[in-house]
Amino acid sequence: TTWIRRTLAGEPSIGEWEPLELEEAAREAVMLGLRQCVGINEGAFTERFGRSVRSLAESAHDQFVQDGLLEQVEGHVRLTRDGRCLTDRVVLEFL
Repeated sequence: TTWIRRTLAGEPSIGEWEPLELEEAAREAVMLGLRQCVGINEGAFTERFGRSVRSLAESAHDQFVQDGLLEQVEGHVRLTRDGRCLTDRVVLEFL
């Protein structure tokens, strides 16, 4: 209700927020991006954060690819169908 009241009053609707360091923002982007079917656009990610998705958790990334939980398709890294069943487990390794 606070958001609705602020929005209707023309006030900023953002409650609390905290600035993130670049690496923290990258890890959060992975957490949110892997929850989308299309996954993470690797080029855009690298351009924005100056590093690859893989660089945040190299061994875990490689193991997830080997186990069939992550895949790279058309410039995106995304969860496979099996990976979506274990989203939290995969995402946790990147945080």
